[in-house]
Amino acid sequence: MKIVDKVIFLDIDGVLNNCKWADKYWHAIRGLSPDMSKEDCEGLTDLTDPVATNILFDILEKTGAYIVLSSSWRRWSIQETLQEFATTRHILFRKLVPYIVGVTARYQGPRKPRGEEIQDFIDSVNNNTIDRDKYIDKDVSFVENFKYVIIDDDSDMLKGQSFVQTNYFEGLTTEDANKVIEILGTK
Repeated sequence: MKIVDKVIFLDIDGVLNNCKWADKYWHAIRGLSPDMSKEDCEGLTDLTDPVATNILFDILEKTGAYIVLSSSWRRWSIQETLQEFATTRHILFRKLVPYIVGVTARYQGPRKPRGEEIQDFIDSVNNNTIDRDKYIDKDVSFVENFKYVIIDDDSDMLKGQSFVQTNYFEGLTTEDANKVIEILGTK
């Protein structure tokens, strides 16, 4: 059983993939990039920036945090998300599986601001009203009032939420990581 006392609500687009990396990647594949050779891209199967990816894994290692996906890459349930991530061709997603402990709900109808989706998750976990079979991995237990931080390039969070906003062009940076670690603390 994983005991979760620190959570990163993670977006992917604009955090782990970004315009700067995508531009280099696609130019390299077409043989147009002076920064990367086509060989540098051999074996890459997605647009995840290796620098941003390494920064995320450094955060996870230093803080002992787990991930709740709030990204549009999540599926309707934790089981569907873990299955998709475990079997996808996206290398990063397979590496994230051991850290993913939950997903925020997808609401039908008008889209809620992401901050509301995240607050609904936090409140339902703390009130023990969350649909565990749908949104939380079966081998996970959250401590009451767990620490959290949201990492996202969008700004639709609620006032007072612990939030580190990335820049869509650059994605997750060392400066962002320092803010996340300051909020969560180290192991």
